[in-house]
Amino acid sequence: MIPCYSLFLEIEVPDPSLNYFVISQDEIENDTQLIAPSPLGGTPNVGITDACVSGNNTFTLGASCLDGSVDLLEGYGATKPDHIWVDVITDATNVSIERGFDMKQGVVGTPIAGVLEAEVIDPYLSGLNTSIVAVGQRVRLRAGTNVVFTGIANAIRSEYNAVDTPVLRIQAVDALGILNAQMVDVRPQEGYNQRLAEAASKVELPIIQETSTTELNPTEDPMSALELLVETQDSEGSVVWLDRFGTMYSTNRYWLDSLENIPVFRDSNFSKPPRFEFTNNISRDEGGGIGIGGTPAKEVCLSSYRQVADTSQVINGITFYNYVEEDDVDFEGLPIKTIVRDTLTFESANSRRLYGDAGVKLTTYLPPNELPAYAEYIFSNYDTPKTKVETIQFVMDKWGSPDVPPMVDIEIGDPMKVRIDDPFTNHSLMYATQRVAKIKHNISPTEWITELDLL
Repeated sequence: MIPCYSLFLEIEVPDPSLNYFVISQDEIENDTQLIAPSPLGGTPNVGITDACVSGNNTFTLGASCLDGSVDLLEGYGATKPDHIWVDVITDATNVSIERGFDMKQGVVGTPIAGVLEAEVIDPYLSGLNTSIVAVGQRVRLRAGTNVVFTGIANAIRSEYNAVDTPVLRIQAVDALGILNAQMVDVRPQEGYNQRLAEAASKVELPIIQETSTTELNPTEDPMSALELLVETQDSEGSVVWLDRFGTMYSTNRYWLDSLENIPVFRDSNFSKPPRFEFTNNISRDEGGGIGIGGTPAKEVCLSSYRQVADTSQVINGITFYNYVEEDDVDFEGLPIKTIVRDTLTFESANSRRLYGDAGVKLTTYLPPNELPAYAEYIFSNYDTPKTKVETIQFVMDKWGSPDVPPMVDIEIGDPMKVRIDDPFTNHSLMYATQRVAKIKHNISPTEWITELDLL
C-alpha cells in the first residue's frame, strides 16, 4: 500500500457521525456486539470498547463520539454541509493524475480535462455496495496542506476474481470534464474576455485573464461551453488552463512574446523567477537561477528527459473558418442580420518548401481584415522547428521522510530552469527557461514519479 506519511487520497462523503447514536449499557445484553460503518477498504472492528476512539469503527457505550474535538474520520476542509473527507490512501495501490493543456500541432493551448485514477483495495466489496463512494462525489489528493488534485468522481468500477484481492477503481475529472455537458446560447458581439468568462461561468469557474482587445463577432448557434471555449481561443490564439484549485487562467495572443513574464500573473508565481532548476548534473557548482525572493532556484535531479527538434512543431499553413455578421433581408423584405462563414487560407511558402505541408484549421469570429496579421504572427513563431526539452521526469518522493517534497506545488504555467550538461566535461549544452504545459503524477507503494511537459 502507499505510505501515508503526509499523502492523503480523500473522498467527500456524507458525515457518518450524523448517523451515530448513544446507547446505554442497560439497553443491550453484555454479549451483544455492535459494528460501526467501515471506511472504504477498512476492516470492521467487532466488539465493545471502553473509550470513544476516532476512526476505530466501534461504538462507545454510554457516551457520544460527537462530544470530543477529534474528527471521526481522517480529513479536513469539507465545504459541503454535513460532509467530511475520508482518507483511503493506506488502502491505495496506485494513483495517477494528468492535467494541463495541449500544444501539439496547434497555435492555442487547449485545456484538457484533468483526470485522477486510483486503485484501492476493497476486500469486503463495500465500495459500491454500501454507497461509500459514488459518482458525483468530490475526490482530491493532497500532500500535507498542498492540494495536488481536486475533481468529481465520474466512473467507479469494482473488480473481483478468485485469486487477487478485490479492488475499486475510481476515476475523477476536474471541472473541465463537465464543461462539455453545459450548453451556451447564441452569443452577441463581445470581447474575448467576456466570451471566455461566459463559458467558465457555466460551471462557476473563477477566471483570471490577460487583457485582450479582440472583439468577436456573434455566434450562429448554441453550443457546449467547452466548444465555445475552444472556438474563442482560436480567435485569440491564447493559452487556457485550470489550476489544481479549480481557477481558470487565460493569456492573450502575445504570450509567446514574454514566455518568462506573462503580464497577467504579475502578482503570482507565474510571473516570478523559476523556483526550480532541473538538471542531469546535480553536483555541478556553477549555475543555479534566481528564485522567488532572490534566493537560488533549487536544483532537482532529472531521472529522464526528452529533447526534440522536429517538424511536428512546424505550422506553415492556416485555414480560417471565420464567422461574420452581414446585412440581409427576410422573406418580407425587412432588414436582418445573418451569420456567414467565410473560408480564408494563408501559407508560409518558404517553410512549406523546406518542411512540407504543416497546416492547422481555426474557427474564428474576427473582422476579416485582422486575419492576415494574425496569420503572420503565427508563422513568425511556428514556421521553423525549435530545439527544446519537451518532457522531463523526476522522483517526487520515495517515502523515506514524512516531509512534503517542495516540488509538490509545481503548477501549470510555472517557469522552470532546465540545464543539460555534458556528462563527461560538465560543459553546459543547454540552459533555458521553459513553462509547464502538462503535469503527470504516478504514485505507487515504492515511489512517486512526476513528469512535466514543457513549452
